[in-house]
Amino acid sequence: MSFSEKYPVSDNMGELKVREDGLFLSFSYTCAKVAEPSRLVICCGENTLSLGIPVPESGVLRLSKRVSLSALRRAGLGRIEKARLVPLSQKPEVSEKQEPIPKESAGGGEFISFASGGKRVYLPVRRS
Repeated sequence: MSFSEKYPVSDNMGELKVREDGLFLSFSYTCAKVAEPSRLVICCGENTLSLGIPVPESGVLRLSKRVSLSALRRAGLGRIEKARLVPLSQKPEVSEKQEPIPKESAGGGEFISFASGGKRVYLPVRRS
C-alpha cells in the first residue's frame, strides 16, 4: 500500500503532500491563510490523527512532520482518506471509553502512567 500522494485539504485550504520515507511518512503542508488558528488532521473513516498546527513562515503557513507507520496503524489509519483543518476553538473528540485511574497501590497511591498500544497503562510505584 502506497501513501505517497497529494491530498486536498478541506474547503480548498491547500494541499497536503505525503512521501514515504522508510518506516515513516513525511508530511508537508503549505497554506496562504486560514480564518482562525487550526490544526491539520488526517482521517480514515472515523479515525483521525492530528499532525499539528501550521505556523507562519515567509508569509505563508507551513507544517512539516514525520510520523512512523506504526503510529498511523495504532491510530487506526490503514490509509489516508482525507485531510482537513480543524479550528483550535473546536475541542478534539474524546472517546467515551476511558481507562479508569487506579485508586490505591502498594506504593501509597502513586502510579506511573504511559500509553501502550493505544491504551493508557498505570503501573504502581513501589518504594523500598
